[in-house]
Amino acid sequence: MERVTVYIDGFNLYYGLRRMKAVDNDWQKFYWIDFVKFFDHFIGGGNKILQKVVYFTTPPLNIQKRNRQRMLFLANKLLNGNRFEVIEGKFYDKLQICPKCQSQYTTPEEKRTNLSNDPRWFPEQYRYTIFGKRRQRPCAATRNNKK
Repeated sequence: MERVTVYIDGFNLYYGLRRMKAVDNDWQKFYWIDFVKFFDHFIGGGNKILQKVVYFTTPPLNIQKRNRQRMLFLANKLLNGNRFEVIEGKFYDKLQICPKCQSQYTTPEEKRTNLSNDPRWFPEQYRYTIFGKRRQRPCAATRNNKK
């Protein structure tokens, strides 16, 4: 039996859903999704089994959005136990320089939530992109764990 782990880049998934919602409001229902059940439908059958979904994200700076995100993750954790894992990064201040007046200011920049930063990702031979790419980073990816 082939075990499969799904990696999700939460930033790209969320903003992809927002873009789709702008076209069709029905896409908003996917903001609250059971990730394990969703990917089970893609993987299920044959000789493959979904082992785990790993969701990479940085908590939003806005407290209401952060609370909604935490409720989503808590619901997924309660439904799926150790089959759902969240890897959280942080925002760091990035120094910016105004091109007109040369004054300096900082803006928040998301760090340490890229899939390529997770050491579990590197040794795998099989990589599949499900939701597309943004700046050469997979939005959601699976890996096969043959045992």
